[in-house]
Amino acid sequence: MITITVEAYGAFDESTEKFISIDQSVKLHMENSLFAIAEWEKKYKKPWFPDSRASDSIKKKQSEKTQDEMFYFIKCMITHIDGKKVLCVEDVDDKILYGFKEKDYQKITEYLQDSQTALTHIPETKESKKKKTDSIKMTSDRIYAWIAELQMPIESEYWNINRLMNVIQVINYDNTPDDKKKTQKPYEVAQDYARINEERLKRLGKKG
Repeated sequence: MITITVEAYGAFDESTEKFISIDQSVKLHMENSLFAIAEWEKKYKKPWFPDSRASDSIKKKQSEKTQDEMFYFIKCMITHIDGKKVLCVEDVDDKILYGFKEKDYQKITEYLQDSQTALTHIPETKESKKKKTDSIKMTSDRIYAWIAELQMPIESEYWNINRLMNVIQVINYDNTPDDKKKTQKPYEVAQDYARINEERLKRLGKKG
């Protein structure tokens, strides 16, 4: 979790031709969690993650998010405002986020890149030759299904997403027979997630 303090400010919004402001500083607690991703997908009705099996060009297209979409995701990350728990994303006043500075976007970017683990390599398992092609998209619903299947606490939806994905992968590896274990690159979705979000936030920070 990270904390960002938005200082009091006043500014003229050229798009609405209105003056916007907040009268006093606001402290935000934010988490890059499965819950935040699920809230975002609930609004936009599309996967947050790009398809890891797709070509690079398709992945790039799927990872592209509009400024409004990224703005809303940052709202989804907010868990507390001045110590008060956020019960609904829509309760977060947009004016608070308008007060973000470049250093705030940089802090979020660095946090999204943080693996939240001491692990530098996560082994994977051999795929069965008889396994059918996986046609289910990588959405928050699938991750919730993994949590249920592995009997993980539902509270894990509020964990940092990179840490959650690592824990799921480690449990899967530990539960795999030794003859099906192999050494492979770290969990691709978690790695791609951090890189993609860095690019998204850089674009948003330049426009914000």
